[in-house]
Amino acid sequence: MRPSIALAILTLAVIHAGSAQVVPPDLAVIRTGDSEVFLRMGRTGDTAYIEIIKRILDEVKLSQNQRVAARMALARLGDEQAFKDITSPRFPVHDIINRLTYVGGKRSLAVFRKLLEDTVAPKSDGDMRFLPVAIFAARALNEIIDYPPLSITEIAMVTFGEGAEPAAKKWIEWIDRQDQTSDQYLARLRIGDEEALLDMGRRENGQDDYRATIHAAIAEGHLTAKGLVYAHMALARLGDRGARSVSA
Repeated sequence: MRPSIALAILTLAVIHAGSAQVVPPDLAVIRTGDSEVFLRMGRTGDTAYIEIIKRILDEVKLSQNQRVAARMALARLGDEQAFKDITSPRFPVHDIINRLTYVGGKRSLAVFRKLLEDTVAPKSDGDMRFLPVAIFAARALNEIIDYPPLSITEIAMVTFGEGAEPAAKKWIEWIDRQDQTSDQYLARLRIGDEEALLDMGRRENGQDDYRATIHAAIAEGHLTAKGLVYAHMALARLGDRGARSVSA
């Protein structure tokens, strides 16, 4: 006989407690239809919750909204199949974009990049005007990415449903830059592209390399006053304790 779901979840939490603070979810709350409990587990970043969420999906009767939230949490925690499930083309674009903003990470940027390529608006229906998918993708990126590559004017245009092609082009270029190496970032700095500092500050992996690259750029003494601000903003975001508190 299999143990009760409550006991199984508690056991999983205890097993994983040695590496992190894994708090077993309250099944009573889940059974009220609460979806937020899954999203909170995803936000912890603790992969120990993957097994717990999957067990709940298998054994607890959930609403459709809860099942989507559970898969969103799994995707955020790194489950590839869950990510494919929630970003399937069978879902409306608006739903996919909302899920991507929650999940984040490189996989989400790859999907955003594809959405940004759709810059042609569907044919209007009478007085109803339709916007291209790229507008909705750009709007979402403007909200979730610090220091977006668009100007204030371009952000305003996107907000009002204009300028899809130039906004999409800039966002695609920005996404493509996120896979650059430290040497490529440094090369950009040496030709005066100080936005490279902010790009390094956004990186999730290899942070030691990027901190070292930024310190090297500061030591070279060629950064402008604005570049120094960007450098210390990036260092602070990368967890460098020596970063100064500065403002642009």
